[in-house]
Amino acid sequence: MFDTARPDPPILQFVSFQVAPLADGGLSIAMAGTYLDESDFQFLNDDVESLRVSTIGEAVSLIRNSLVTALKAHLQKEKH
Repeated sequence: MFDTARPDPPILQFVSFQVAPLADGGLSIAMAGTYLDESDFQFLNDDVESLRVSTIGEAVSLIRNSLVTALKAHLQKEKH
């Protein structure tokens, strides 16, 4: 998922998810994040992960969990 292990991660600006139907009836989920690197004052785009799931319920759960992880890391960054 999102790289929360860095000691000083860049500030999260945007998270995007692309959902595409597959020929076998499943779904492909592509996740990306856009971060602000304060040291260089530039936006960094990062393709985070691409997964296949069987149902829309699995897709929603995956997106929910990814957002929670990303937002927790963002909030911890703001506290410091």
